[in-house]
Amino acid sequence: MGGKNFGTEARRFTTAEHDAMFALARERTGHFFTSMKTYPPLTSKATHGDIDILAGWAGLGWAPPKGREGGVVEGADPFDATLTTVTLSSDSADVRRWCNAIAAAVGATEWQRSGGCLSTRFPASALYAAVPSLASPHDAADFFQVDFMLFPPEGVEFASFGYSYGSALMLLAPLLRQGTGVHGLVLHAHCLIFRHSPFPGLRPVDTHLSHDAAALCKYIGLDHATWLRGDFDTMADVYAWLSTAEEGSITAKALRRIARKGIDRDGRKTSHHKGRYDLYTDFIQYLQASAWAPSAEERAELEARAAAAEAERGEREPTPARELDPDNPTPLTPAEVDALEYWGAKGAYAALVAELEPEARLLHSRQNKPRGTVKFPPKRGPRAVVAAVDASGAGVSAERVAADTATAPAAVVAEVA
Repeated sequence: MGGKNFGTEARRFTTAEHDAMFALARERTGHFFTSMKTYPPLTSKATHGDIDILAGWAGLGWAPPKGREGGVVEGADPFDATLTTVTLSSDSADVRRWCNAIAAAVGATEWQRSGGCLSTRFPASALYAAVPSLASPHDAADFFQVDFMLFPPEGVEFASFGYSYGSALMLLAPLLRQGTGVHGLVLHAHCLIFRHSPFPGLRPVDTHLSHDAAALCKYIGLDHATWLRGDFDTMADVYAWLSTAEEGSITAKALRRIARKGIDRDGRKTSHHKGRYDLYTDFIQYLQASAWAPSAEERAELEARAAAAEAERGEREPTPARELDPDNPTPLTPAEVDALEYWGAKGAYAALVAELEPEARLLHSRQNKPRGTVKFPPKRGPRAVVAAVDASGAGVSAERVAADTATAPAAVVAEVA
């Protein structure tokens, strides 16, 4: 994403070019997908580094896809019937063939797949040839980056909500965790899940909670209808929408906490996430200048509480690491139980834990297997050679004596001779 996947930066789309490219891609590749759509950008955004086409593909499940591959586009029949049965779990050669067919159908010259993002290199000249009214001066090497964001069909609408107006997902994710106190609530691009590790040492279980954007907004206290109406010109308009959260809601709690303490877990600055860090910094500054910020008296009281809590933590004994116990999975916190109950997912979570239990028992048995005495073969050295030679070959083959003598130091062989 961002137009930088092919070594050199892609030509930026104007809004008219962006819309024309989507229409062209939908016309040429629509038969590969159950649905295709783009998401609304901030109205102040005049150009776009790439185009993200949200595409529903029956070949995907809810788990985020993995894998990286790519290549130069080769000739392909985009209506090859065998492509309709390909899924992401198909043979890698078939997956590559499917990706190449989409790139060829849209008119690209190169493609790359990273997880669920299929990026294609589309010549600028090809867009201008298809839509002459958009033609503008360009070099022969200029290209646009066209990204197909692949989702299970049921997750496309949720993805549209999350990607809209630039950075909704990056703001909603920390609001959700900090407002509930449940760090296992993970907001994927296409769904909300609860991640928990019932058995230390084994993979966590991911419980699907929802892929309904309106239901998510209701859960955290935001007005989904306002979001759908749009008309967000800048990120300040998005911040203002978040600030309309219902009093006492998950979002309201999170906004107060962030205005007071910032975004700790999600705001670490790295080169890979600089854009996210800059967004969080801007958002925090907005909140700290708003009604969500604590007063001077409240801030002094909060700082005193924080200092007392820090001192108390310093006096506590460190909590020992939890050991694997197949009969006693790691218990859920009250907040985690509340989240699962709200979404009606306690049964689904319990089923996933039960499914993982045999692996936990196997790992536990291996970790607690009695360790036997390890016996090492006797060392062979000069004494063994002396004993073998003194015995004049009795009970020892001549070949063995010869081998032992040959590998012994010369001084030892001379001594026994």
